[in-house]
Amino acid sequence: MDKIRLLAPETLPRCPVCEKRVPCFSDRELAVHVNKCFKAHTKSKRHNKR
Repeated sequence: MDKIRLLAPETLPRCPVCEKRVPCFSDRELAVHVNKCFKAHTKSKRHNKR
């Protein structure tokens, strides 16, 4: 039951780069995601939002 609550989109942290809700359970995991996102975003200048 707790897992489901944790994965509710409203409770997930939002990635500042891609502005999606990221299923991260710690700041470190979120930082890793943000890093990946940021690298991907700076690599391609085209902004393809899905």
